[in-house]
Amino acid sequence: MYGVLIVDDDAYIRKGLIQSVNWEEYGFEVVGEAANGKDALALLCTLKPSLIISDIRMPVMTGIEMMTQLRQIYPEIKVVMISAYSDFDYVKESMELGARSYILKPLNKEDMIEVIKSLAEELEAEQRDKKKMVESITALRYNVINRMLANEISSSELQLKLALLDIQFEEAQLQVVIIKVKSEESDSFVDIEDLKSYVSKRLSTVYDFALSIEGRDRINLIFYCHEQEILKSNIKETMKALAHKIQINCGLDIFVASGNPVDSYKQISSSYKEALNGLQLRMIYGPNTVIFYEDINQIYRHHSEGVSIDREALRSLLISYDIEGLGNYLDMIYVNELSDTNVSPDQIILATIELLSVINSVIKVKDQYREDYGGESLVNTILKMDSIMSLRQWLMDRVVYVVDLLKEEDTYPYSDNVKEIIQHISKHYSEPGLSLKVLAAKLEVSATYLGRSFKAETDQYFSDYLNHIRIEYAKGLLETTSLSSKEIAQKVGFDNVNYFYTVFKKNNRLQKQCI
Repeated sequence: MYGVLIVDDDAYIRKGLIQSVNWEEYGFEVVGEAANGKDALALLCTLKPSLIISDIRMPVMTGIEMMTQLRQIYPEIKVVMISAYSDFDYVKESMELGARSYILKPLNKEDMIEVIKSLAEELEAEQRDKKKMVESITALRYNVINRMLANEISSSELQLKLALLDIQFEEAQLQVVIIKVKSEESDSFVDIEDLKSYVSKRLSTVYDFALSIEGRDRINLIFYCHEQEILKSNIKETMKALAHKIQINCGLDIFVASGNPVDSYKQISSSYKEALNGLQLRMIYGPNTVIFYEDINQIYRHHSEGVSIDREALRSLLISYDIEGLGNYLDMIYVNELSDTNVSPDQIILATIELLSVINSVIKVKDQYREDYGGESLVNTILKMDSIMSLRQWLMDRVVYVVDLLKEEDTYPYSDNVKEIIQHISKHYSEPGLSLKVLAAKLEVSATYLGRSFKAETDQYFSDYLNHIRIEYAKGLLETTSLSSKEIAQKVGFDNVNYFYTVFKKNNRLQKQCI
């Protein structure tokens, strides 16, 4: 409803204006009345009307005098003047001051309604334009912040956009905190914008921060200040209290992860990456947990002293559905290495967590069932196991389950030749000479026929499918090793690193600096 203030020194006219029109029908509500311009100005701060309907001639302060002051303090308020024929010069002056219309005395209901309808349309148009502008600025803000966090924006563009958005990161220490909504809730009824508003309202009186929404389930917060100790000592406790309030007041389960503070916004992507690492621990610690950089560093420091997991070997076994090989690999970990009496419970837990993270990475590649794993009490579940072998069997059951899911996803009515191509690629993708011609010779069919069959059954060209598989393995190496781009390209079957760049960008829409 748009608020209306009626101003006239004649109480009878004020009452007639209020009662003669069904204001709500046209989107208005009479919020107050005044006997002169001075009294009307005094009410503006409290009533905040969108429209003033005022007489021109009044004692104490005329409508013209009121409008002169109104233009200086509340220029957005619409004004309609009531005048007599003899007041035409005053009407002209009021129009020059910005009055939207005028109504002649004696008042006519139809004339009044016509003016009100016109003003309602004008106000609605302004509201729509204002909403679009706010949405555009918000979208720009999210885009700039998310690209900055991912290190996907140039320094010159970033400086320009930060100044445009009035985000003051210069000479400040910054820290990234990510709020993640539990996945099943983010897929159903959670309005991430509502949660963002809730978070903003409770943090804005305490900290300077910028935030963005990423996807349907994540809020990225960037805290910034000039006092390092404030970031170190207070934010963790503040986020713990906030997580508790969100659970109690909003009924949502969230997970909060933070990266290290950095001394320049140009280093912010490193804090973001650390927060993302912490976010992966939600499967271990469950919802309504706050993990900060010192917790993350401690976990990874312990991990470096524990059992080494060959992530690439395990991924390869999973993707090729090698149940026997997976069993042998788990035996090597749990029987040969973790059965040592010098191994601590922490090392056993962390090794199991690492194995599960590899399983999740394969599910993520397939874009299905990622959130089926982890649970709210993974650490407690591991600790409840009676022995290393029972823990090994527990994990093996989950590995078999994942393989069955992957097989189910890949179960299509393929011909024997196409099945052979898929299986051959999964085992020999790293061979640079792998081609449709090589496979056609092996299967004793023409390359043209084999290529057409593959495209018809999979809806993909052979080369696109082969490159996709190679890039998925490359992504695993990028995440888990310190190999150079050239070494990774060679390891997954590309003998030309520039072509590798081209294919990687096509599959992932990433800039070359990301790889």
